[in-house]
Amino acid sequence: MSFNVHQQAIEAFGDNVLDTLISENVATAESPNHKQDIFSFNAQSVGALNYMALLDELIAGNLLNSASLAGTENASPKQKID
Repeated sequence: MSFNVHQQAIEAFGDNVLDTLISENVATAESPNHKQDIFSFNAQSVGALNYMALLDELIAGNLLNSASLAGTENASPKQKID
């Protein structure tokens, strides 16, 4: 999300907008083609680090607890969403 779009989201939704931004990068774009999540494909990529920061922000804000993530390591993306 560009800085301008992020600012517009903050103006529209205020405190409901998270601070973490997910950068577009090659690893994030290529991981689905390899049928891997970003962490399995390239855990040190900018995208993976951004998603880890998002998880940290969600947990720190009590929007997601670490217990809800337990056992999802081998789940398919659809199983994780449901």
